[in-house]
Amino acid sequence: MVENAFIRAVDNKGKEIAKYNLSGDASFNGMCSMVFAELYRKDETWKFRAIGDPYPYDSFVEILKNYVYS
Repeated sequence: MVENAFIRAVDNKGKEIAKYNLSGDASFNGMCSMVFAELYRKDETWKFRAIGDPYPYDSFVEILKNYVYS
């Protein structure tokens, strides 16, 4: 219930690469945490993928259960 709440990622030059507005979006009601993005290494370079998945629980272990690593 915070007005103008958001989370964003910027690159090293200050360019915004992802932003999620958290205020006024009913899909975030009752949520305690969010997987905002993932940073991973592929083909010897770093990659960034915006995700934006909210979760009703605040348990890192429970959130990790939603991901399968190969």
